[in-house]
Amino acid sequence: MPFWQGVIGVGLVAALFLAASGEAPFWGGGPTWQLGFFYVLAFGGTILGCVAARASRGPLGWLQDLLVAQVYARPYSLELAAAVAAGRLVEDGARTAWRREEPPNAPAIVT
Repeated sequence: MPFWQGVIGVGLVAALFLAASGEAPFWGGGPTWQLGFFYVLAFGGTILGCVAARASRGPLGWLQDLLVAQVYARPYSLELAAAVAAGRLVEDGARTAWRREEPPNAPAIVT
């Protein structure tokens, strides 16, 4: 799994570089439904969670929660990305601790 995460990370960095240099924009003026599709793909789970949390309020509550979810989804997504990156660094640093090593003169453990 770490190999594929690395491949995706390299692809993300390359995409950001190409977009920043102007070689490959994120959205080249294509159909507007593409923007909506990828927006729902990126933030749909968070928005659905906000709406479901207040389902008892009825349609007016759903509408209010759709507006609140827009404010909530973006910082939450950035926070989640930072947490994933931090977890990745901790995991990479702890790899040597996963192996159990006995001291050189340790008595044998008999079970």
